[in-house]
Amino acid sequence: MKASALRDMTDAELQQKEREFKKELFNFRFQVSTGQQLNTAGLTAAKRKIARVKTILRERQLKNQTGSAPNKTEATLTQAPSSQQEKQDGSKT
Repeated sequence: MKASALRDMTDAELQQKEREFKKELFNFRFQVSTGQQLNTAGLTAAKRKIARVKTILRERQLKNQTGSAPNKTEATLTQAPSSQQEKQDGSKT
């Protein structure tokens, strides 16, 4: 399933798809271990489907959290000066 089709789904539908894909992965692993399935490439495909769904859910979660997590640039600006900067300033605290 393509990511564009997954993005059109609601969160509840995505969670349902994630459960379906996990069940598919479990069954596929079982078939491979018992020798019923020889094509192991399906394991990778199933894992990627799950990852796609989780990625889209996480993107939506981060989009809904407006301003609660600082940006990378804000975090670096608020950090204490490094020891290299202290040496340049000539003052230690």
